[in-house]
Amino acid sequence: LVLIEPRTSFPRATTKLVVLNGDGLKPLRVVKLQGDFSFDAVSPKGSWLYFIHYLSPNDPTRYLVQAYDVQAGRLVAKPIIDPDEPGEKMRGNPLSRTMSADGRWAYTLYDGAGATPFVHALDTVGRSAHCIDLDGIASGTDLWQLRLGLARDGKQLVVRDRASPVLLIDLRTLRVTSTTAAGAHAGGTRQLPVSLLLAAVGFVLVVVAGGMESM
Repeated sequence: LVLIEPRTSFPRATTKLVVLNGDGLKPLRVVKLQGDFSFDAVSPKGSWLYFIHYLSPNDPTRYLVQAYDVQAGRLVAKPIIDPDEPGEKMRGNPLSRTMSADGRWAYTLYDGAGATPFVHALDTVGRSAHCIDLDGIASGTDLWQLRLGLARDGKQLVVRDRASPVLLIDLRTLRVTSTTAAGAHAGGTRQLPVSLLLAAVGFVLVVVAGGMESM
C-alpha cells in the first residue's frame, strides 16, 4: 500500500509518501523526496515505485518519470526514458491508463500538451519505457474523450474515441494502425481511471501485492 501526502499547492517543495505492507498494514518505509512528485506506478511485487517528477513551477505538463528502489530507500537519479528517443522531452496530461494482465506494464495515454498524443509504455520490472506516438488521431478530436484498453488476447492496445475504436497498437512491434474494424480484434478491454496521475490533486491510494522482489 502506498500513500502520498495530500497536495495543498503546486509546486510543493517536498513530497512525502508511506509504503505499507499490504498484508498487515505495517509501515515499511517513509519516503521523503525533495521537489514535487506524484505517484505513477508500482512493480508487481512492490520492489520499485515510479514517480512523476514535475520540473516547472508553472507548467505541470513538464516532467520526468523516475524510479524508486524500495529496499534501498533511494530515488534513482537517471530518469526512465525511451532509449530510441533519448532527447525527446515528455510533456502532456494523462488521459487514460490500462495495465498488462500480470501488472508489469503500465500503459498511459497522454494528450501531448498541444503536440502529438502518445502512449507511455512503462515496464515496471525492467525499469524502461517506450513512447508510442499516435499520429493517426484525427485533427479536431476531443482528446479527453479518448480511452485506452487492452485487447483480450493481451497483444494489442486499443485507443477508443468514446465507444468507437480508432487505433490499434501491436505490443510486439509497437506499430500503430488505424482501422474501422478494430472492435473485431479488440473484444473486451480492461481500463483503469487515470485520475491518480493528475497534477495538483489530492492523495493517491494504490493497493499492491505484498512481498518484495529479489534485488
